[in-house]
Amino acid sequence: MSWRHEEKFMIDEYAFKRLLYSLKPVLHQDPHARQLPDCSENGYRIRSLYFDDAASRGVFEKLSGIDHRHKFRIRIYDNDDSVIRLEKKIKMNSLSRKDSCILNKELVQSLCHQDVEPLFLVHRAARTRSEFDLTGQLYCEWQTAHLRPKVLVDYVRIPFLWPDGRVRITFDRYLSTGYFRQDLWDPDASMKTILPPEWTIMEVKYDAYMPEFIANLINSSGFSQISVSKYVQCALGTRINTWETC
Repeated sequence: MSWRHEEKFMIDEYAFKRLLYSLKPVLHQDPHARQLPDCSENGYRIRSLYFDDAASRGVFEKLSGIDHRHKFRIRIYDNDDSVIRLEKKIKMNSLSRKDSCILNKELVQSLCHQDVEPLFLVHRAARTRSEFDLTGQLYCEWQTAHLRPKVLVDYVRIPFLWPDGRVRITFDRYLSTGYFRQDLWDPDASMKTILPPEWTIMEVKYDAYMPEFIANLINSSGFSQISVSKYVQCALGTRINTWETC
């Protein structure tokens, strides 16, 4: 996967509606989007299980502004187990890349029960380069950096696409998590609201350039680009003691 520009904005309901109705007539909708029961627009529900160590290194690196960092997560869509992805998200300044491979449900459940040996077996029997690399890297960090499944992140995504520059604009709403929950397929696992429904995280991703007409529409929202992480928001939202950073 190539490096891509990634910009994030926290926008209110008025800006969300104005941008949605401005972009919707001109951009293409993601073919995977569908009508959801709790959303007026087509989209899909994303649930991710993030890995971190006991000291919450991933949170500290984000809050400290470390330029080059990465995190592992397992991601599903619409509470379905037919496509389960292990992803490594890498950030370097304003650029990002995402490497991924497919896992099966049994392996995910083993990891949630702190059993990492099936991951090593998958690594040894890998049929693709991405599967070999990612399973090996996660296994290594599990053993050396003590990464473990830690925080559940749940939200609804409304996605739009534009082919020139491979532009992808997403509106992420209803961000929520759960206390000590790691069951990706339990619909009731994510019970704690992190962002109120009147706030939306807008993400803009593109390759070398973004068409001017899209940039002008985004700038018309009046909101400035910010550094925000859904993982960090959920990790901070589930801290038990006030003295905890995460």
